[in-house]
Amino acid sequence: MKIIFLSQALARFTAYQNAENQPKYARAVTARVAELIDHCAEAGITKLADVELKHIRDWLRKTPKKSHPGAWKARHLAAQIFFNYCVFVELLAPDNNPLAASPRGATLTNKPLLTEFDLHRVLLVIPDTHMGIQDKIACLLLWNGYKLSDLNALAISDIVRFPAAAKELAESTLQQCQHLRNASMWIDSQGSPRILHGQKLNKRLQRYAERAELSNPARVSASLIFQSGNYHRLSEMEEE
Repeated sequence: MKIIFLSQALARFTAYQNAENQPKYARAVTARVAELIDHCAEAGITKLADVELKHIRDWLRKTPKKSHPGAWKARHLAAQIFFNYCVFVELLAPDNNPLAASPRGATLTNKPLLTEFDLHRVLLVIPDTHMGIQDKIACLLLWNGYKLSDLNALAISDIVRFPAAAKELAESTLQQCQHLRNASMWIDSQGSPRILHGQKLNKRLQRYAERAELSNPARVSASLIFQSGNYHRLSEMEEE
């Protein structure tokens, strides 16, 4: 296969993006790829086929600490799109695609997330009160990929589709509300539906995190639990 320089691949990729996609998207994705190519150039890598996973890993780790939590993911996705495009148009042999398999572990994010052990520590200190049990269920669902908006749309009848740990805990409480099968998943002690308000839930989570003696408990939130769970599922907790 002919030697292709990164600058040549970027020029072709840019032309394709400008022709086939909306200008705003094309500018964003090509700008991220250009950043990656600049990073490779600093490491002395100028040829497309010479880019290795370690170069992409190092570039992702340079994501600014104060960036939006999804910044690393947007960069990673842009790199995947670029290398997949290069394979598709035969600028790069499939075996030389550094992102043929998604990087895992520390490559994926530089944001301090919760570990599974942290989650269990939080769950252990949540009291077994009516609200406490519902907060435990909410934490387990957030960890398993449910957004706060998803939680507020749940009914008791949805319990059968919950992940195992959340399902077991939720089913153990059903004996007290057999007559509320179609009610909201989130009810007060009188059986009336209630909403999980983000700010109130976050304040409770921060209190639980403080009791569990997590470092910097003020950062714990529904969003952090959701992001941490997604990260651990994506990385599969494997080392590079």
